[in-house]
Parts: sequence; C-alpha cells; structure tokens
Amino acid sequence: MFFGVLQRKFWRFITLNFIYLLAGLPTWIFMGAGGLSLFYFHLGRTDFNMFFPVMICCIPLIALVSGPATLGVSYVLRNFAREKHAWILADMFETASKNYVHGMLIGLINSVVAFALIYAYLYYGIMAQSLSIMNYILIILGFVFAMVRSYIFPMAVSYKLRLGNLYRYSLALSIMKFPQNLILQIFSLACILVVFQYPSLGIVISAFGGISLLGFLNVFYTDRVLLQNMDEENEKIYTERENTK
Repeated sequence: MFFGVLQRKFWRFITLNFIYLLAGLPTWIFMGAGGLSLFYFHLGRTDFNMFFPVMICCIPLIALVSGPATLGVSYVLRNFAREKHAWILADMFETASKNYVHGMLIGLINSVVAFALIYAYLYYGIMAQSLSIMNYILIILGFVFAMVRSYIFPMAVSYKLRLGNLYRYSLALSIMKFPQNLILQIFSLACILVVFQYPSLGIVISAFGGISLLGFLNVFYTDRVLLQNMDEENEKIYTERENTK
C-alpha cells in the first residue's frame, strides 16, 4: 500500500514538497543553524554560538508560519496514507487556518524544546571538555522528542484534543512502540545527515520531493499506530484488514 501510494501520487508529493519548502523555511533555517552549531562543536571550533541568534530569531517565525503549515501538510499526507482524496493547496490551507492556534503553540513549544536540547548539549560538552553522561542523556531525550513530534501533528489533525493531551498521548505511543519509532527516527536522521555530508546531493533530493516523502514515511507509520490505539471504529477496520491478509 505504501509503495502503491508513492507510485500513484509521486508528482503530487513533489508539488506538496515545493509548497512546504516555502512555508517551512524558518524550520529549515533553524535546523540548519542547529546542525551547523553541533558540527562546529565536534570539530573543536569555538564560534558555534554565532548560530544561536539565528535560531532564536527563527522561533517566532516557526510558531507563526511553519507550525500551522506543518499541520496542513500532515493532514494531506494522512489522507494520502489512508488512500483518501486531498486537494493539496485547499486542504492544506483550510486545515492550517482552522487549527492555527494549535499549530502556532505546537511550533513554539517544539522549537523552544529543540533549542534547549541543543544548547544544553553544547553547554555540558564545554563544561566537561568532552562528551559527558549528560550529553548521552540529552541524545536519548532528543530521540524521544523526535518520536513525540512525529505523532503530534498527525494526531492533532485527526482528533480534537487539548494541547496537553496531545503531548501526553504522543509520549505514551512513542514509548509503547519504542523499537519501531527508534528505527524510524534513526532512518530519518540518516537522511538528514546526507544533506549535511553531501550538500549538493542533499539540496537536490530535498527540493524534488525528499521532504514530503520522508514526511509521508513518518505519517504512514504513525497513522497506523493511531488507527490501532486512538479510535475504536478505525481499530476494528484496521483489525479486519490485518485478518484478511
């Protein structure tokens, strides 16, 4: 089913990718600055803190633009994952506008948490003059945060939940499916590292569908977990499908 959707909707993924490249620009700048600060730190350079002002400036832009836009993209990708029709522009903007406050708050919280994790990682590394036990704890927390984030957006566009419950349920599902979620996040991280390791290749892949395809992979899996655990009617449908295979 996954590869069938990719084949049938390949050009729509590319269209969605270009739209999200523009709407998510503050997020990409934030991620790039954070990645470069970590890269400079591990090279032993002392000028990695020059990226902090860029990240701080991106946080309000992520909250105002990228957070709601990610909700809209997640709705379209979720419909693709369920083999339902979705108008890319219309459904994306409608979902983003209807859930704007939720998207803004999620974008703000996620970016602040990501900045705090990166800052703490660099701080403890400098204090210990090498990687300490706190650095390894922060790496684990970073993976857990990435798992939680992968559930929040599909859950936010599928169910009417308060912000606190969104994070609580996302954390519970992340822990419950920890091995599968960890493999998914390691694969996602490997794809991101390719962009930093081979910038030219990474930029081409990211520009021509790489972001939306990676997002679809995450949404496709997390939506199956949601169908099994968050909705009784959908759980029955999902169980019937599994039993007929």
